[in-house]
Amino acid sequence: MIDKQNNSAKYSDETIRSFLLGQLAADDQTFFEQRLFTDDDFESRVRLAELALTDDYARDRLSRQERDHFHKTYSVTTERMQIIGVSQALHGRFRSRNNARISLTQRLRTAFDVSQPAWRYAFAALILLLVFATVWRGIKEPRIVQQIIPKPVAPKPTATPAPQQANHPNTASSPNHVEEYPALPPHTAVAISVSLDAQSTADKPTVVHVPQSENSMVRFALQIAKGEATSYQAELLTMKGESIFRVGSLAPTNDSKINFDVPTDALRAGDYQIKLSRKMSGWPESMTYYVRVQ
Repeated sequence: MIDKQNNSAKYSDETIRSFLLGQLAADDQTFFEQRLFTDDDFESRVRLAELALTDDYARDRLSRQERDHFHKTYSVTTERMQIIGVSQALHGRFRSRNNARISLTQRLRTAFDVSQPAWRYAFAALILLLVFATVWRGIKEPRIVQQIIPKPVAPKPTATPAPQQANHPNTASSPNHVEEYPALPPHTAVAISVSLDAQSTADKPTVVHVPQSENSMVRFALQIAKGEATSYQAELLTMKGESIFRVGSLAPTNDSKINFDVPTDALRAGDYQIKLSRKMSGWPESMTYYVRVQ
């Protein structure tokens, strides 16, 4: 009944049913339970067999010996008793409906003898009437609907604003939901201040340890040369060019630095690039600083 030579034993439906009714030998039952705890697919088969066995019990399909084993070994847990109750309730409801249908059919047959020619002609006339009514409805209903429901009015066209191009790499585009943010309010606490210069590279970024705290920010002091523009835009991007945080209209400090404040919530462990952009004749359009957050 059970092949113990293979690690993956195969069980028939009858074997699973015998296990549920407690009819397996002790050795076979031990081997069966080990397989049950280690094989999810086999456990699903056993669950389905439990439902089938419960349904057979509710429908009185078990033999007397099987019903005795069912009461002794199967219906011993609260969960199984609940399943048995549900099966019996469903079976009772369906059985009462079937009995009601059979009773109604018998009454109709008793009241109406459909074998008579008059009843046959009446049913034929009724069928023809239903056919004609269906055809008439299919022809007339679209016209009635068109008269009641007005034609839809096309919406007026609205002008779509032109998208603003950001200073992103050509290989990746920033998500549509990223918008330019104003500078953070002065009451926000500065958790850490980091000085950056354009000498950092993607291979050797500046390492920053960012504390994770609420309502705080990291201030990146971006070093610039003296005499450059008076208005800058700073943007935090991933190494793939995806924009995360951006602030515009930043003015340099007296010591030629741009303070770029980023909320700590926007920084996760990984590599980032900060792009500082400005418009000034004779200078490059942007400078890039590389950071590694830990």
